[in-house]
Amino acid sequence: MTKAKTRAVLTLLSGAVLWLSTAWALYTFFTRMGTGNMAVRGTLCFRYFTVDSNILVCLLSLPGMAGAVRALRSGEFTLSAGAVRAKFVGAAAVGLTFTVVMVFLGPLFGYGAMFRGLNLYLHLVNPLLATASLIFWERGPAPERRDLLWAALPMVVYGLIYLTMVVVVKGWPDFYGFNIGGFWYISYLAVLAAQMGIAALLRLGCRAVGKKETNIK
Repeated sequence: MTKAKTRAVLTLLSGAVLWLSTAWALYTFFTRMGTGNMAVRGTLCFRYFTVDSNILVCLLSLPGMAGAVRALRSGEFTLSAGAVRAKFVGAAAVGLTFTVVMVFLGPLFGYGAMFRGLNLYLHLVNPLLATASLIFWERGPAPERRDLLWAALPMVVYGLIYLTMVVVVKGWPDFYGFNIGGFWYISYLAVLAAQMGIAALLRLGCRAVGKKETNIK
């Protein structure tokens, strides 16, 4: 098997894990109940960035998976700039999920709750697989600096919704603890800085490991 086909197979396998684990998590939320720090049922699961970011990376993995299927026939596996950008945005989103769990939520609420049951996939396995697939297996033009803004967009939108529901409307509990002491504005800026930093590291990884500059078509 050629290197291109090997990368295509790994891309498809990682995408399958993303889709199957996320689908099973949603099925569990709607038929039983979530586990760990997300012990809710039904549509309440969508208030968690963890769930939203995993759904997002599944959807944004589709162009790369389609390219991998074509590569199994053609033997060439180079994605368009748009396909790489899509995966970059998705990987940055679940990368933020992983980072917040490891740096903030784990120490605050305990790592047991963070990695219990399907949370192991949503918080750990899926972010690592998305990162590996983007950097090592899916080749194409490296994300540009302006793509950092696209990578930050899901967090910015979710952050505004979270703050509105927790601080203004008070319709959600502060389940992430971002408003402890009333310092929601510090939390928002810190998480935004973390998201930009994660995206910058992903872009650096793409540039360092095999992806070429934007002259790839």
